[in-house]
Amino acid sequence: MTDNPVLEEYKLCHAALRNLDEQNWNLGSFLFGGSLAAAGFVLGLSTHVTFGRMLGLSVLSTILLFGLLLYVWRNASVADVIRQRMFVIEIANPNQLGLETSLDQARRTGRFFGVKQRYLYAGMIVLYLGALWFGTFLVWQCPLTGLCLR
Repeated sequence: MTDNPVLEEYKLCHAALRNLDEQNWNLGSFLFGGSLAAAGFVLGLSTHVTFGRMLGLSVLSTILLFGLLLYVWRNASVADVIRQRMFVIEIANPNQLGLETSLDQARRTGRFFGVKQRYLYAGMIVLYLGALWFGTFLVWQCPLTGLCLR
């Protein structure tokens, strides 16, 4: 503990931001990796992939990864509030914090990436689910076209 309560609050805000970011990446890697593993099991366990299995996998993955996206966006809004408080502390105490760069400087130089992280998650999820649903469509169309691979 320091004698300066403002500096202590700033440190706690920074720790909370790091914790939110860590939670996002841990949960994201768990759900995204689990979805990939489930796809591997569905596609690798049998010689014939059925439409029902692919549809179930696609629906389950969509629900899980959409939940992840909502969680990340919720954490991003909480992080925005924390960043605003840190910004107020920086403005009110410019010389007491001993920072090399402020949040405003980091925001202007592109190192402030809260919004970019939201779109990174959304992009990864959309690409993966697009490929998964495209695979489901191919499995559905396979018997109709006669191009089934066995």
